[in-house]
Amino acid sequence: MNEKEITKHVHAFYDFIKKDSQHRYKSWEHCYAFFYEHHNRLCKADILDKAALHLGMYLASWGMFRGSGGLLWKDYTIYKDLLVRVQPLLFKDEPKELSDVIGNFFNSVKVEKADKIHNPPENIEDIDIEKTEGKNIKPTITLVSKIMLGLDASCTALDEYVCSGIEKSCKCKNFYQNPYTEIPNALAEVKKFYDEHKQEFDELQNDIQLELDCGAQIPYPPIKLLDMYFFQIGERK
Repeated sequence: MNEKEITKHVHAFYDFIKKDSQHRYKSWEHCYAFFYEHHNRLCKADILDKAALHLGMYLASWGMFRGSGGLLWKDYTIYKDLLVRVQPLLFKDEPKELSDVIGNFFNSVKVEKADKIHNPPENIEDIDIEKTEGKNIKPTITLVSKIMLGLDASCTALDEYVCSGIEKSCKCKNFYQNPYTEIPNALAEVKKFYDEHKQEFDELQNDIQLELDCGAQIPYPPIKLLDMYFFQIGERK
């Protein structure tokens, strides 16, 4: 790897935010900053409501509201129940427990969606709607990991590009095709990769800061920097 290769790719990702203060990538900043500052106050109704809105907007702008996934058919209040369950685990360095709670939560959520409207009549009350009833929102590894990244940055977002970047950088084969079975090995390799390049990631943390509502500045967490690097590497053809 060339000198400062990681820095080049991380800044290429961050340049989108620098050039457009309302870029969709900013939604991660808003979400993470809110939970960093307020995760111990989710017992308050107004804080919980804002937290659910932040999480929902972040997931929407990061592609998780596509129709096939089921989240499209729920409003933001669904995340209030999830946040109450995960609150004791946030920022406690317990990614396995956090991912299990998120997965179990979505396994319990039912979705009823209107699929088709047959022979639309003149009166709306007479519309015959075909429904898909009792379908769960599938807790895919992409959904669970993106939530973890937004809440406390305890996992990279394991989507197609990030997984491809992990494969290329950490010599993990078939990771995206089999993420559930390969994830322990892959995350071990990610940690090794981070340790080998810690000095460069430390320098990046000094360069890239995140502003909280109170005005204080905090560095981007290492997991987010890794996510940005792997995304850029994985996106390249």
